[in-house]
This record gives sequence, C-alpha cells and structure tokens, in this order.
Amino acid sequence: MPLEDDGAQVAPGEVIVKFTSEVFELPAGKRIATASEIQTAAESIQVLNTTFGLLGAERLFQPNQKRLLQQRWGDLRHTYLLRFPPDADVEALAKAYRGDPNVRYAEPNDTVWIMEEDVSPSWQVKQDR
Repeated sequence: MPLEDDGAQVAPGEVIVKFTSEVFELPAGKRIATASEIQTAAESIQVLNTTFGLLGAERLFQPNQKRLLQQRWGDLRHTYLLRFPPDADVEALAKAYRGDPNVRYAEPNDTVWIMEEDVSPSWQVKQDR
C-alpha cells in the first residue's frame, strides 16, 4: 500500500461511500456482495459503478450495531466499502462519487497508524480521564 504524506496508507481499490438513502443495497442478510448482486436505485450510481469497474461491496455497519453507534456517531446507515480493481485511482473514484447527489461522502479507505511514543504532553492527561 502506498504511504501518503499524512502517514495514512491507502488500501488499493477501496473507497468508503455513504449514500444519502437506499439507492445502493446488498441482498437481504448479506454483508458482502459482488457487483452483480448489488441493487442500485439511482441510474447515476449504476453508471459510476460500471464506469469504474465495481467488483463488490461490504456493508460496514450491521443492523444490530446501528443503534449503539448512532448514539455516538450519528446515522451510519447506507455506508459501504466499495471494492474496485487494485490499480484504480481511488482519489479519482472518491471525487467522482462525491459529485453524485445520491452520495453524502466518499473517501479512499485509509489506515492511519498511531505512533509508539507519545509526543504530546496533553495525551497522558486525556488518557487518564
């Protein structure tokens, strides 16, 4: 995975997308689905999926997790990890999905690493609370 300037590692071909409504759905009871199994209610989303070669998707938050997470983080429904070919330009993918009115946000799937040694004196105070 390429290392970005901010210390994040971008997962090849992966973009996290939160849709505004039920325009993108996996089959009932499935957490992971191939592109051919996914139902799209918006033609513009279907065009993006086809244009960029969507391989599959994963529902990031399960129904039983939603209530607990929603209290802390807000509405997480309709949030998916979309998988594309590994050589796909994830920045361009995210930008294209963000430009669709059916998308609340889209970002490359980044992993951020925590430093082993604390460099901030305020960290210990926050950690001890």
